[in-house]
Amino acid sequence: MVIKKAPPEREVAVMEIRKRGGGYGKIASAMGMTTSMVRRII
Repeated sequence: MVIKKAPPEREVAVMEIRKRGGGYGKIASAMGMTTSMVRRII
């Protein structure tokens, strides 16, 4: 099984939005990802 890794700049962006209080769904829709992808990054 291959685990896809998000690019570092995307990880930083997700963590930044999360720090400001954004939820998984809000981050996912803003970045064109699914909520499960966001959870995997965090």
